[in-house]
Parts: sequence; structure tokens; C-alpha cells
Amino acid sequence: MSQMKLVTPPEAQAALEADERTVYLDVRTVQEFAAGHAAGAINLPVMTRDPSGMMMPNRDFIAIAEKVLDKTQPVLCGCMSGGRSQAAAKMLLDHGFDDVTNILGGWGGGGDPRTGQRVSGWLASGLPTSTDVDDETSYEALRRKAGL
Repeated sequence: MSQMKLVTPPEAQAALEADERTVYLDVRTVQEFAAGHAAGAINLPVMTRDPSGMMMPNRDFIAIAEKVLDKTQPVLCGCMSGGRSQAAAKMLLDHGFDDVTNILGGWGGGGDPRTGQRVSGWLASGLPTSTDVDDETSYEALRRKAGL
């Protein structure tokens, strides 16, 4: 099984620029994604809200990932601060994805478990952002592509 890699947001941006096959997989909720995300990211929430508003695991996460991503392409997982994306990255690795990286600090900033230091998020790092949600990037589009 492959090892999860960790990168900062600027390192993630460099990886996106270096290899056009690399995908930024934003695992935050649909609402968080719509409010702002890394330019070019696609949205596949690892957690969703139940009717009462409580967060619960997205039971379709792996099924959709396996249909819309190539297991050999580099995948950068990002969330708000790095926790949900770490869980998502581990799930992808456990299901045979080869090249999965967790973005430390995510969108809003968070801690680096290796050093305990704070890592600036994508937004505070001044990296390219978007609020576009379309037929290529939205969770609903990915669900349709996966046949769900």
C-alpha cells in the first residue's frame, strides 16, 4: 500500500502546475465548496449533513472516487484545516489509489502534525481561488458521472 504524503498549500499548487493529471479533490461540504475553493478543484465531500444537520460519513465517497478518478493519477486532498482530507486520503489509499497527498492547513489553515506548527491555508497563502461550481467540478456532476 502506498504511503500518504503531506504538503503545504504552496507545495500543492506547485504540484498542480507541474503535472496536468494532478487533481485537487476538495472533500468539504457542497456549501463550503460553493463559498470558495482552490481554482480547478473538484468537490467530493467525505462527510455530508443528515436531515438534522449532523455530519456523517458520505457512504458514496469511495464509489464516486473510483468512477471519476484514475487510481494512478496524483490526488491532492484538501478540506478546511486538514482533518477531513487526511481521513479521505487514507480511505483512497486503502482502496488502491497510488498517489494520494493530504494538504496540510487545507483552505483555512491548521496544524502540521509533524511539527505542531501552524500552516497557512490555501486562502491565506494567496493561491488561486474560485467560487465557480459547474458541470465539471460540482458534487452533483461527479455523482452523475458515477451513475448515482
